[in-house]
Amino acid sequence: MLPYPHMDRRWILGGVLLAGGVGVARTISERPRLEDDSRVLLIGDSFGKGLGRHFQALAIDESTPFIGAAVPGSSCAHWAASNWLLEKLESFEPTHVLISLGTADAYSEELPEAVAGAADEISELIEEHEAHAIWIGSPNLPNSFGNKPLQTETLLALKSVAPYYYESSDLDIPRGPDGFHPTAIGYAGWAAMIWNWLS
Repeated sequence: MLPYPHMDRRWILGGVLLAGGVGVARTISERPRLEDDSRVLLIGDSFGKGLGRHFQALAIDESTPFIGAAVPGSSCAHWAASNWLLEKLESFEPTHVLISLGTADAYSEELPEAVAGAADEISELIEEHEAHAIWIGSPNLPNSFGNKPLQTETLLALKSVAPYYYESSDLDIPRGPDGFHPTAIGYAGWAAMIWNWLS
């Protein structure tokens, strides 16, 4: 039995990640808080896929409607042209859209301004449907992956156009065997910290 009735999953999972070495003091920054009538949509790449199942569990705990979709390796340009995103914005009517993108772009040869332009299109589409576009920054990334160099300018360009941005690069998130993607505990703690930030 938990010592306090209010110690729900999001605080427990966040505590697991903190205990694993993520002793980062979160600065208070402007973000759109989740309310009783919030509806959350997630789009993303492989990081989004790993976060999605934990966001769904947290949403169920909070009785918050949630839909998530992730395409591993997808880019900002992919989602800027996504009919699925447009359809869900119209049918599900989310209040908050969590966006976990930019990692594939950061290892591509796409120009930073082109990535930022696609990211801006995504945010504008979301805001046109009266929802908040909340970008989840990538965790700290290796200097190269799959023989492709990291383009830090691309990540900075993406961050510069994000209406709201959760900085993840300063988190010491436990990684799996590939040294790139988080472990199950890493995803759970990361998701809980983002949800707590919005709560």
